Amino acid sequence: MRPGYDETLLKNGTRGKYSKQYAAETNIVRREPDVAAAFSTEEAVNEALLFVLKKKIREITMSKTIEGVYRKGKIELSETPNDVGEGTRVVVTFLSPGSIDLREHGISKAQAAELRARLACFAEDWESPEMDVYDNYDEEKAKLQTR
Repeated sequence: MRPGYDETLLKNGTRGKYSKQYAAETNIVRREPDVAAAFSTEEAVNEALLFVLKKKIREITMSKTIEGVYRKGKIELSETPNDVGEGTRVVVTFLSPGSIDLREHGISKAQAAELRARLACFAEDWESPEMDVYDNYDEEKAKLQTR
């Protein structure tokens, strides 16, 4: 013991009095030799762990986007997701008309104008009540077959 320390303090002290507090505030990890060789500093270890942690968080929070159409209280998806489990929760965002960027889908302004013009002649028919059967085609077909 260094000179100047009071020996009586050591005799009356409690062994391990602060060990729980120290353990709670400290995290010492023993690295395997091969890990220590690859990550020789505290910074290298922290950088690698943060990279893995951020990647995992992205995987957990990553969302899948599929377009669809809202008709009669239901969302009809443009494709069936193959890696999404039954009962998976979804968040639906309703887009205002004209807010879809057709360029993102490989459709130029000229192509969109041509398509709009070609489909315009069907607009009146498409909105007629007789066309409702196509909104739930499989359901309506099943009803006809059970008659």
